[in-house]
Amino acid sequence: MNQHVLNEKEILEKKFTASKNGYNPFEVDKFLDTITLSINELNREISSLKNLKKEEENKVKKLTDELDNLRKEYQLFKNKFKYIKEEDILDNRSNFELLKKVNRYEKKLSELGVDISKI
Repeated sequence: MNQHVLNEKEILEKKFTASKNGYNPFEVDKFLDTITLSINELNREISSLKNLKKEEENKVKKLTDELDNLRKEYQLFKNKFKYIKEEDILDNRSNFELLKKVNRYEKKLSELGVDISKI
């Protein structure tokens, strides 16, 4: 059940009937002013929180999209290399290390003045 939320104008324009033993109108007005300020501050805070919530929802959406894209990329990568065995990767590492060594030796021989093309 929704209750009517008072706004600043309704609070400020509220009139009370005077009675012989009633409340002091000055005190009532002062209290209504305090209520109005409180409501305004709460409304600003609510608005700020709604904006923050929207920003955070946008961040979550963006991150979710990025995660989905990464999952797709991972699946494509996995499918592309599904026939490569771990031992093939290890052999290629060994071959790569050998190539690096050969390149180092070629460089040293070249520095010593040896024509590598004649070897």
